[in-house]
Amino acid sequence: MKYNQPDLRKSIWQIINTLLPYLALWYLMIQSLQVSYWITLLLAVIASGFLIRLFIIFHDCGHGSFFKSKRANNIVGMTFGILSFTPYNKWHNQHFEHHATTVNLDKHGLGDVWTISVILVLSFNLKCVNHVNFKQIYVTIPRTNSFNFTS
Repeated sequence: MKYNQPDLRKSIWQIINTLLPYLALWYLMIQSLQVSYWITLLLAVIASGFLIRLFIIFHDCGHGSFFKSKRANNIVGMTFGILSFTPYNKWHNQHFEHHATTVNLDKHGLGDVWTISVILVLSFNLKCVNHVNFKQIYVTIPRTNSFNFTS
């Protein structure tokens, strides 16, 4: 199977063509602050695409599928975790449990993206949505320690 095994050359190329443009865009954003915030915003939108790619590589390292070496996966995963503002070890453990319990509704929660109804959101009296008249719209909220959606 063609895509069943990690390919060191392709993995290194993916790191290069993701990390270098991302860092270059950060540098350009810092420099553009002296010229125009609109230029900085435009560069940030472009950088967000590379940030998503960083997270995808981070995710693949967490699954141990980016390199054959566990050590290489951990080093790149931790480095890209810093760049994507996600702690690698904590995410890795939660994501592993997410995969282990994804079909068990009694144990769901870790690593899940919570999709809840607006009625439930409004029951929390969140000021940012109280003024909007929602009917059957659903909102996706990343799970944080601030909310406990389990009964």
